[in-house]
Amino acid sequence: MQIYEQELDNFVIRLQTEARQHWKDVPVVVLNRRVNFLKARIAIEKRLFIDVYYNVMNGRLSFALILEGERVFGYDKVKTWHCHPFEDPSQHVPCAEPTLEQVFSEMAEVISTSIERR
Repeated sequence: MQIYEQELDNFVIRLQTEARQHWKDVPVVVLNRRVNFLKARIAIEKRLFIDVYYNVMNGRLSFALILEGERVFGYDKVKTWHCHPFEDPSQHVPCAEPTLEQVFSEMAEVISTSIERR
């Protein structure tokens, strides 16, 4: 169990480090944490945030860009990796495992090119 906790601690540090690269003063808040999983949120603005879920035991990992309560973009690994594209976030487009940098870079791009113009 200690290995799980250490892995979660390291993951939160990675989230914080990468989030600061794109959103300078936005904290990573751990909403829920157990021995083997965590839920975190990066609140970019009141109506716009990123929800992250990570389960160390089964490897499930989820990143969802949420605008006004709806997922507008994201990546998930349930059994295999897939993307929820901005054009149609209900789609499950198979993809290679993205890096954390890639996920946040793409989310920042969606925010700057598509969401901020609304």
